[in-house]
Amino acid sequence: MTCQTENVALGKYSIQRSTYRDNTADKAVDWPNREETCAMTRPGYPGSWMVDLKQRYVLHRMNLKSVCSDYRFGALDCEGTCHCHNPDEICNKTSGVCQSGCAPGWTGPGCQEVCLGSFGPECRTPCGHCRGGAICEPVSGVCVGGCQAGWRGKNCDQACIPGSYGRGCSSMCGHCLHTSCDPLSGACPRGCDPGWMGPSCDTPCSQDRYGENCAFTCGKCRVGSSCDSVTGLCPLGCSDGWRGVFCTLECREGTYGADCAHSCQNCHSGHCNHTTGHCGVMGCKTGWSGPKCNQKCDPGKHGSSCEIDCGHCRHGAICDPSSGVCSGGCADGWVGSVCKDKCQRGFYGEDCEVKCGVCFEGRPCHHVTGKCPGACTHGYSGTLCQKKLLIDPTRNLLTSVVLGTGAVVFGSLFAFIICLVIRWRQDDIQDDGEEDEKRTERRAPLLRRLESL
Repeated sequence: MTCQTENVALGKYSIQRSTYRDNTADKAVDWPNREETCAMTRPGYPGSWMVDLKQRYVLHRMNLKSVCSDYRFGALDCEGTCHCHNPDEICNKTSGVCQSGCAPGWTGPGCQEVCLGSFGPECRTPCGHCRGGAICEPVSGVCVGGCQAGWRGKNCDQACIPGSYGRGCSSMCGHCLHTSCDPLSGACPRGCDPGWMGPSCDTPCSQDRYGENCAFTCGKCRVGSSCDSVTGLCPLGCSDGWRGVFCTLECREGTYGADCAHSCQNCHSGHCNHTTGHCGVMGCKTGWSGPKCNQKCDPGKHGSSCEIDCGHCRHGAICDPSSGVCSGGCADGWVGSVCKDKCQRGFYGEDCEVKCGVCFEGRPCHHVTGKCPGACTHGYSGTLCQKKLLIDPTRNLLTSVVLGTGAVVFGSLFAFIICLVIRWRQDDIQDDGEEDEKRTERRAPLLRRLESL
């Protein structure tokens, strides 16, 4: 059995519900004579087409060709829309293929596939960095919801310019070291410029820090001031007891105070507290006092911390505050390097060179005045017991007896004379002037006797 293949509709009578332009129903049954002509109903209206084959046929295959309106295509219902790169091109009305290629935003054999993650002609251009990973507009590439942080432009395909970061590149970078910040986070990859800290280098150093990333501690700046956050220099100078460019060095040994300008030279140990100048437990050199040993001893004092009284300097002079020596010598009765030693027993006076007198029972005289504490030894007299009497000491007992007897006799005679004088005075008052001469003559021998005694 053979199967005959022929166009049984060729030239047969045909009819359609409506006709568009000159596309009559018979033009659908003229193939293969006139393949380029087609029947066509009016667009937008229900359409139908029929042909009378005059007899029954067993159809092995039926080829129906639908002719769509311009810019539409499809094998049955012209359901497709042309998306040609050339907007004036009419795509193949069956397949939708465009000779000029697909319009921007479309791809595929019939240009029916919308770009996903890309845009433009044939979807060759990938989308930019749309916010939240969104898909850009397939034709223009515009990110409708804006850009991810670190990107800019309508298509979000331009990185932030150096010095800016964040959403829309609207934030300015901090003080990054030698480079710009990360366009997404704003972090500085190499750290911060001197004087700044923090991930984005937008926080100034605290008062006691300076340098790159505020990594360094300020020195001892003068009270009430802080160092420069960039250089670390102290604008008002160093605190007492500190020196150096950054005020990080203690005063050299033997100095202290502001600018280390003061000396510890009077401290016993030669060094002091570099801040206060106090000499510590070793105290001061001789002749100086006070916590800093910068006060000379008061008059009359000497030695370490001026705790020792001066000796007995000549004429009340003041001793040397360091050594305690009396430069003008010692006062009478005193000797020694600091004039605090009394004269040796038996001597007194200037430089203790004068020998004492002969004091009773050999007692020493006063080391200043030379006076004996009691009486003189028998045979010596005077304030200092230095005058020797002419009486022989071996006759002391006899002399005492004679002197005692003489004293008694002399006392009796003296009383007798007093009585006579009183009597005579009474006689003078009672007797008249004529008796004066007689009484004088009677008294003359007695007066001469008294004078002889």
